Amino acid sequence: TCFNRDILLMKRLAVFAAHDPDGIIDDYILYYLTELAKVADVVFVCDHVLVEAELNKVKTLCKYVIAKRHLEYDFGSYKLGYFWAKNNDILQDYDELIFCNDSAYGPFCSFDEIFKQMENKPNNEFWSVFNERNKRVSYCQSYFLVFKKNVFLSECFLNFVKSIKKEASHTAVVRNYEQGLTKVLVESNFNYNSYFSSNRNDPHNDKFYNLIISGFPFLKRTCFSHFGVNSKCRNICNYKDGISSVSDYPVDLIEINLKRRMGKYFAWSVFDKSKTIINYKLFAKIVLLMRPKKYYGREGRGSFVGTYWLYTVSTKYLKFKSCITSFFKKLISPTS
Repeated sequence: TCFNRDILLMKRLAVFAAHDPDGIIDDYILYYLTELAKVADVVFVCDHVLVEAELNKVKTLCKYVIAKRHLEYDFGSYKLGYFWAKNNDILQDYDELIFCNDSAYGPFCSFDEIFKQMENKPNNEFWSVFNERNKRVSYCQSYFLVFKKNVFLSECFLNFVKSIKKEASHTAVVRNYEQGLTKVLVESNFNYNSYFSSNRNDPHNDKFYNLIISGFPFLKRTCFSHFGVNSKCRNICNYKDGISSVSDYPVDLIEINLKRRMGKYFAWSVFDKSKTIINYKLFAKIVLLMRPKKYYGREGRGSFVGTYWLYTVSTKYLKFKSCITSFFKKLISPTS
């Protein structure tokens, strides 16, 4: 593949946004940061206080680390990293600015490869790894965004970052900042592109597998939790096969993170499919019926991951865990 040799000499600054309610930096993040540090200086911003042992995990990989509660989601972390660079008078020293976060596992290829491909594409003053296209809106998904110098040093970009504040919901963040950033930059006559773009294959739904085997570099964590695992990602159990077919990424890092995070903040209910006498579709219906509506929210029905049943619930729902477990003991027993 032909590419501009200047791509090898480009200086990049990456602001990596992280959030973990336990204040733990898992190995999948360290893998991501290790790969990212090969192509950029990294400012690590965590929307949580970190103890010294966790800070030490990332210090050697990053130019600077910020760890404090700000409650402004990933865009709040992007804002902190951006203004740290600006206030220290180093922002203008870089050719490209990257906003990325811990909401995806990967990368499944080198970042060098991604940047080389994007340098050959037209209309790339800013770009994302995936462009969400639907009938209502087209925008760059914000878990990996790249901006050229003329964009991130512009007045409209500065004003946009200044406007970031605490929002009432994640939906508001998506509308005002994820979708809003693309809108603001396009209205300022900046052009954009994406590494992947589709109105059918989406990283958040069942088509994630098609994307990965086609070279998409990430697997979104929402495929396993909240709305992703429930109604849109029924084939999530194939994620390891898909990744291993195209990459040497250590897939065990994903499972380690899932078990730790979901084990505490979600109901990680394990019922061996081979030892149950209840049909899994009936099982899903019972879960729905047993869960009080006021604790239901967007969480839902569940899915098999390998031989295990996984369904996600709100933290408040864990109050009902003991009575649910007792109920299922009456329905589920080993086969003889």
